[in-house]
Amino acid sequence: MGPVGVRLTGNGGQDRVAAYAEQRGDDADADAVHATKSEVAALPISPSNP
Repeated sequence: MGPVGVRLTGNGGQDRVAAYAEQRGDDADADAVHATKSEVAALPISPSNP
């Protein structure tokens, strides 16, 4: 499965992101990725912010 449609499984925030990056052979700042994901997930869903 390519980048679109890739799913992270399980809970764990930073640990889950780090495990996914490692699995792909990537070096990611898991703390920053998780923080950004959390900020985006907290945004309200509205017609002006789909």
